[in-house]
Amino acid sequence: LACHCEHEHAEFAHGVDVPDAQRETLKKKFKGMMSALYRQEGAMMEVEILKDEKVLDFIDTHASILDSTFEKVKMSDTMRSSLQQSNWVFSGMKTFHELKEAFPSLLDENGEKKPFERFLKDVQKVDETYNRNYLRAEYNFVSTSAEMAARWEEFEKDGDRYFLQYRTVGDDRVRQEHAALEGTTLPVEHSFWDTHYPPNGWNCRCNVVQVRKSRYPATSEDELIERKKALAEEQARHKGKSEMFRFNPGKQRKTFPDYNPYTIKRCADCD
Repeated sequence: LACHCEHEHAEFAHGVDVPDAQRETLKKKFKGMMSALYRQEGAMMEVEILKDEKVLDFIDTHASILDSTFEKVKMSDTMRSSLQQSNWVFSGMKTFHELKEAFPSLLDENGEKKPFERFLKDVQKVDETYNRNYLRAEYNFVSTSAEMAARWEEFEKDGDRYFLQYRTVGDDRVRQEHAALEGTTLPVEHSFWDTHYPPNGWNCRCNVVQVRKSRYPATSEDELIERKKALAEEQARHKGKSEMFRFNPGKQRKTFPDYNPYTIKRCADCD
């Protein structure tokens, strides 16, 4: 449950916002979760608090908000169930960090426990940061992940009949590291799609489409190496913040990669 917790995902807070009704419901659940935290004793927060009924209620509500982004997306029941499980795990990890960040606010400047109402007022910033600012980017990310996962299921059904081609929106908002991949055309079974299938960042608008082999030749391995090199150089300028997005939501059947803002890099290859 350790985490590097780089909260850079607020940087790309574009896209659709969380509906007000869902946000208000989550805010009420946050208050309940804080009441559970308020009952904690001792100098350290116990991880077992995640088993508390009110904490689990908050996790379930947060996950259901993420689930709502793909209610109307056509996909198999197996894929839907896997994506919902991914949302729940992600919500649990995020909740742990909210609790951990709120925990020090239990005590006042004299080391005494604050009255609950004062404590609740002091942790409103945690709610605002995690459940408005961050949630908006996460909400959009899940929506894109689910759509791309559903599309991947269709790609797999067609097998090797078509090549897949990476495409950006093509406007002035396209990130340079994504522009470096524009037009990359490869077979569906190529390992490139394991690590560079959209979404490739917060509020990524890139897409992958099927193209006829007779019309679009496959990108050569030499050209692919050059494109990946340009991508790596651009990522280095951004301090590797895109590294955690090296996953394929369709193949892994997950809305978020195992390495995300609330986990550590080791989670990506831990059994």
